[in-house]
Amino acid sequence: MSFPELPYDIVECILIHAASSGSSATLTLCQVAAWVRTIAVRELFHTVVLDSYPKHIAFLGRLAGPGTATPPAIPLGHHVRHVLVHSNGADMYAMYQLCPFLETLAIPASRLVGFSTSAPRVFPKLRSLTVLTAGPSSITDALWTNPARVLPYTTLTHLRFCALPVNPLPLERMPQLTHLALPLAGLDTPPEEHDALVQRCPALLMLVLTTEPGVPCAALASVFSVHNTRMYVCPYPEDPVAEWRREIDSGPDIWERAAQFRNSQS
Repeated sequence: MSFPELPYDIVECILIHAASSGSSATLTLCQVAAWVRTIAVRELFHTVVLDSYPKHIAFLGRLAGPGTATPPAIPLGHHVRHVLVHSNGADMYAMYQLCPFLETLAIPASRLVGFSTSAPRVFPKLRSLTVLTAGPSSITDALWTNPARVLPYTTLTHLRFCALPVNPLPLERMPQLTHLALPLAGLDTPPEEHDALVQRCPALLMLVLTTEPGVPCAALASVFSVHNTRMYVCPYPEDPVAEWRREIDSGPDIWERAAQFRNSQS
């Protein structure tokens, strides 16, 4: 297969667009030619959603053994940039070791301890962590209070909790954190109660406080923004997993939605 009249950069853009349209298109491209397969595989593993135990096991098996006589020049896990894990029981340690260049990670709270014990020093590009569910106190205690488990968090710039964390956040251990989102504890919570969060994190640009779906929060958004321009209030998405997928696909993320919601009320 050849493209004699098109520069390679344009051909590559076309193939990337085709590969990003779906896994079936990507797998078809893998059959075209070796150089096309290199581009398609990169797109296929760029974003991974593991929402069931069988998917998680199959993914790890694919990374550990590609099933071809000639191993790829670049390990498959090195293409992975965004991962959402919404399943229980699978081996997270193996995934962290096989995918060292993660940029975005979304996991249940029950996976936080495994993340902090399995992943030190292997995520130089990790910038965003989303915690999808609430976790018991023992889990978050183990996560936050052990100084040996700090390293995976030092590169974070964006941290989001879809459920209210049960313990205080160790923001001092996240020197690069610029964006923090978590549910508002109650509609009658005064903005002054969140001053400490902002003060403990000098680099913070946005503190986004989410409300339950369907709860009117325009007045709250105004009160919080007047108190501190770095504080935002916006409605919580009904499906945080679906929102995460949209964000990875260049849709509006929680930070854009919060800014748009404030602007719409002014």
